[in-house]
Amino acid sequence: MNDKLQQIDTLLGELNQYRANENYRITEALEIEYTYDSNRIEGNTLTLHETDMVVNKGITIAGKGLREHLEAINHKEAIDFIKDIAQKKEPISERVLLDIHAIVLHQAYSSPALPVTAPNGRVVSMVRGKQRFHAPGCIGRSDARETGVCSSLY
Repeated sequence: MNDKLQQIDTLLGELNQYRANENYRITEALEIEYTYDSNRIEGNTLTLHETDMVVNKGITIAGKGLREHLEAINHKEAIDFIKDIAQKKEPISERVLLDIHAIVLHQAYSSPALPVTAPNGRVVSMVRGKQRFHAPGCIGRSDARETGVCSSLY
């Protein structure tokens, strides 16, 4: 009887190893598809297969720009960063969101997004080229300081 139970435990251990490997492969495939779809929406022309080759094998695709390669690599790194934050059960803060933003844009654009800070040091918006991304509650408010809408920022 004990031999049968040991055999069952051994087989169960082997089965769990296969399950873990299969879960990893499924997760990896979904992450590549997510990276591909997210970048495609933004105009990236890498195919799903090319995205996989760039991210997982480090291969450069002929005829594709450096920006497209960096978008794919950065997106995957952002996913890994988010998974790490989730695993550590860290709270999502403004700093974490800005870190994710920085990872996604890292070297992909000629002008990086730069934070615009209020006198108290809090980031109120991000600027990239002529685009400005405002902090919540300050959107479209050129008079934010005077009206007190963003008074906690100053």
